Amino acid sequence: NGKQLQDEEDIERIRKVIEYRGYPKGTRMVTMMMPKLQKTVMNRKKVQRLMRKAGLLCTVRAPKKSRQAARELLQRNRKENVLKRRFRLGKPYEQVMTDVTYIKDCRGNTSYYSPIKDSVSGLILSSAVSDTQDLNLTDEMLSGIMKDQDQNTVCSTGMVFHSDQGALYLSDAFQKKLKKMGFVQSMSRRGNCWDNASMESFFGHMKDEADFSDAHDTSEIRQKINDYIDYYNFERPQWNRGRKTPMDFAVYLNNLSEQEYQEYLSREQAKYDRMMA
Repeated sequence: NGKQLQDEEDIERIRKVIEYRGYPKGTRMVTMMMPKLQKTVMNRKKVQRLMRKAGLLCTVRAPKKSRQAARELLQRNRKENVLKRRFRLGKPYEQVMTDVTYIKDCRGNTSYYSPIKDSVSGLILSSAVSDTQDLNLTDEMLSGIMKDQDQNTVCSTGMVFHSDQGALYLSDAFQKKLKKMGFVQSMSRRGNCWDNASMESFFGHMKDEADFSDAHDTSEIRQKINDYIDYYNFERPQWNRGRKTPMDFAVYLNNLSEQEYQEYLSREQAKYDRMMA
């Protein structure tokens, strides 16, 4: 019939455009080059239909299944930014954050370090080190959360758990575990490092102050990290936390009266407002 004949003619035009100078061409390129090479205008939707019909679709830069799966995972499991850089607006153990950084040993091998940091006090509540960046790393991190003197976890239902939009934190298994533990998941905006700046600041201090140059493997890196965290949490004062260590600052905040705590929040809110402005 007439439509079939027209399709065949248009497919031949498309084929000639694709064959021009021998370079691969996708639907966009064929649509753009068609008027010049074939003196014919076709919209992209038609070009796409005919190229699919004739088996002419370009495989160069075609969407990969892995990329498609990653996009679908992002759309399905991305969480809103609950924390919104309010790192200091709260009490200890109400909002925590995490990220993964890598550390090289003296042989050039990579280990991955994943801590949980209390954003208010600065306390490192958990540390996990592995030679692979996978869910075993995050499982170790979550199971190692600091406990109090009665061996109860310092985390409580409703605690905000903030991270970037990395694949580990988007995974169904990780999100299911967080939900079971009672966390409220929060995520930085895509490509915005400032939303997790407090975590990045800790990584910077640790790498500046701890020497991993003589560590031979992941086990020795873990030992050095554990030693540094003990120093960081209990002995290393922080200027912007009243010259207190993270542990001392956590105790200080938890012992404030309600009026004193509201005054603290008011000061931190003013700092936050200036920062956001």
